[in-house]
Amino acid sequence: MKPKGLLYIEIAETLKKDILAGIYPVGTQIPTENELEVKFSVSKITVRKAIEILANEGYLEKKSGKGTTVLSDRLFNKLSKAASFSAMIEERGHHLSKEI
Repeated sequence: MKPKGLLYIEIAETLKKDILAGIYPVGTQIPTENELEVKFSVSKITVRKAIEILANEGYLEKKSGKGTTVLSDRLFNKLSKAASFSAMIEERGHHLSKEI
């Protein structure tokens, strides 16, 4: 028998897979919390924790009364937000050049 994981993590992973597969494109909204409760047969708190995980990872943005919008479909959101060394140097007014 396969051990069960935490439901909210399983739901977050399922939603993330759907986002990466384009089922929920960037700029669109995912189903409402009530719809996700019914779809996954879980409580509202479980759905909210799953959404919170994806919001913290940069995939979703939740706005009260507006719904939850897909912000990104990139697999490595946290890493993609980091600036490169070259970009940081140029932001400080320095010019970079490459020589061989």
